[in-house]
Formats: sequence, C-alpha cells, structure tokens
Amino acid sequence: MSIETARVMFADRFYSWSKEQASTEFQKGYPLLRRVRASDVLRGIEIIDSLPKQDGHRLALLSIRRCHKDAAARFHEAVTPEEEAWFGRYRASHAVPSREEIRIREWNATQEQLWIQRELAAMAYPMLTGRAHVEGPEPLDRPPGVREVARRLAEEKHVSKLFYAAYRAKSN
Repeated sequence: MSIETARVMFADRFYSWSKEQASTEFQKGYPLLRRVRASDVLRGIEIIDSLPKQDGHRLALLSIRRCHKDAAARFHEAVTPEEEAWFGRYRASHAVPSREEIRIREWNATQEQLWIQRELAAMAYPMLTGRAHVEGPEPLDRPPGVREVARRLAEEKHVSKLFYAAYRAKSN
C-alpha cells in the first residue's frame, strides 16, 4: 500500500467517523463538546441549539462535509452550491466573532475587572487601615461606570466577608 492510498483511506474513514460522531453528539446534546472550554466551540453549540432541530442537524453535518471536502466528494456527498448559499446566509445572520475579536473582548473584560478590584481596594483602604484614602485625579483610561459597579458589589455582599464587615462597620 502506498502512502497516498493510506492517506486517502484514512481521510475517508475519518470523514465517516466524523459524520457518525456529529450525529451522535447532536442527538445527545453535545456532551463531549460542552466539556471543551473554548468560547468559539461553545458559541457554535449555542447557535446550533438555537436553530430548529432539523436545521441544527443539517448545519452540523454540513460543517463536517465542508471540512472534509475531498472525502465528501469521494462519497458523492460534496457540498452543493445551494448548501453553500444556505450556509452563507446562516453565517451572515449568526455572525460568530473571530478568535481575535474574542481575545480582545476577554482582554477588555479582564481590564475592567482589574479596575473594579482597584476601586474596591480604594474603598476598603480607609476602613481596614484607619487612614484616609486621598482621591487623585480621575484616570483617563478608567472604563465608565466602574466606580458605581464597585459600590454596587460592595453593597450586594459580593466581596470578601472581611471587606464586607469593614464596609458595614464604616457605614453604621
């Protein structure tokens, strides 16, 4: 057996297995894929779940056929122009952010969390040390509403018990 023959045989078997797995996962509600903690995978599952069952299954299998174009063609299951058009309409109406967009959003969320932590620390400093915290000039890069979010978190007891006890003692 030549390397090319083995490659084609592997690709065909992988394609068949992928279709079976996609159908099984779809019928069971994607238990294995839900274990993957990647936002693009979870977003894809969320989109498929939002579709009618028949369209969701069609989309899952179409995705497999699009990824395994050569093997699908050998099985006479190549993606038709009508299916490509349907997939294009679906993709346009359910735009999934790129990995770069997701990375930027996650970075922005992390930066906002850091600002909230800074605000909580500034609120806790006088309570925990007994010394006054001097407000400096308003930072230019602070996201809007961070101070209000920090105050709301403190009031709703979403901070540590120690900080909450200090906050309650100060406010009484």
